[in-house]
Amino acid sequence: MSIFPSTVREVDLSFNEISTWAFIEQLVYVFPGLQSLRVSQNPLYQSLQAPDGRSLTADDGYMLTLARLGQLKTLNHSPIHEKERLNAESYYLSMIAKEVQFAPESQREQILKSHPRYKWLCEEYGEPDVQRSANAVNPNSLAARLLRIKFYLAAATDTTFETEIPMSSTAYTVLGIVGKHFKIKPMACKLTWETGDWMSVRKSPTDIVDDDWDSEDSEAEMGMERVMREVEIVPGTRSIGTWVDGSEATVRVEIKS
Repeated sequence: MSIFPSTVREVDLSFNEISTWAFIEQLVYVFPGLQSLRVSQNPLYQSLQAPDGRSLTADDGYMLTLARLGQLKTLNHSPIHEKERLNAESYYLSMIAKEVQFAPESQREQILKSHPRYKWLCEEYGEPDVQRSANAVNPNSLAARLLRIKFYLAAATDTTFETEIPMSSTAYTVLGIVGKHFKIKPMACKLTWETGDWMSVRKSPTDIVDDDWDSEDSEAEMGMERVMREVEIVPGTRSIGTWVDGSEATVRVEIKS
């Protein structure tokens, strides 16, 4: 395997015959200095499927590529922002969990080994809870393509409504549904998916006081707090199914000032 010098930071692999994720994951070793990648228009992105059999879009391919290459700063000419990376890596981790869920238990270790970043992702976001069910929904059924969402206004938690939305609906479509129901201009709404997953984050220096310290606390625990992981659903043409994991969700609606 040829290894390029770390001075090679931009690589264009668009319009090639890339058909496997293994090829994408090897790029970090072949181009150790890689920061900018163009990889659109490849067979891999034209036939993507989720572990449950659901067809994935080019947007999914973009997110999964971003999540597999942790050092990237630009993908397909688009700068990668911190929030976008967090969403993409969380999404990738959930896809790995689904792959384990829909495969025989005997294949678990083999599947996890096929994802080089799995251990790092678990350390960063927490190990996903893989729930196997004998009553799993047929991935080709209508139920598997619908997402039940409970929306609530942040200023009034008793103002809620639930609806089923096709996973292929764009974020713009969801904003339209929410705006119409709450009688708010769609683009004045900010939508945030409350994942229900909790993670440890470091407190800001101003939040740490002497009383936070306890002689029995480890150094790693000092100055840490537990917060729920949230994902902002940004207006655009990405399908809601790429923002929200699972078949049910709670989304907070805030009115932008």
